[in-house]
Amino acid sequence: MFTKIMLCTDGSDDAQKAAKAAIEIALKFQSEVTLISAFNPAPALAVPVTGGPGLVPYLNASVVQEISEQFHASADKLASELLNKSKVPYTLRQGFGHPVDVIVDAAKAEQSDLIIMGSRGMGDFKRFLLGSISDGVLHHAHCAVLIVR
Repeated sequence: MFTKIMLCTDGSDDAQKAAKAAIEIALKFQSEVTLISAFNPAPALAVPVTGGPGLVPYLNASVVQEISEQFHASADKLASELLNKSKVPYTLRQGFGHPVDVIVDAAKAEQSDLIIMGSRGMGDFKRFLLGSISDGVLHHAHCAVLIVR
């Protein structure tokens, strides 16, 4: 039924629960799994870095790239360990941009049948301010989406 699964991770506890669900489904259907993490540079670029009295330089591209690499390494680590332990073969994909766009575009390009991701359980007010990545993926994906709580 599901031949290609896109598993989204950000390294959170909910993402680990999603990885366990993806493993179970992948083993049942002998699915191909693509593990994806998406780094959004916008929040990092908006944070000022103190540079001494009266100076507030913003992060430059090389610093943002370093932060991105650290994020991906951290986000991918635990899900990769779970996939390796269960012997589910997977490919790793790392995106740069708004997570909803990265995930939806990657799932379409990979012709995924199912996107699996965790839910962060944000409150209504926080969701209103920040938006929900899982909600955005759910409404824009071309395929089925499983949100794991």
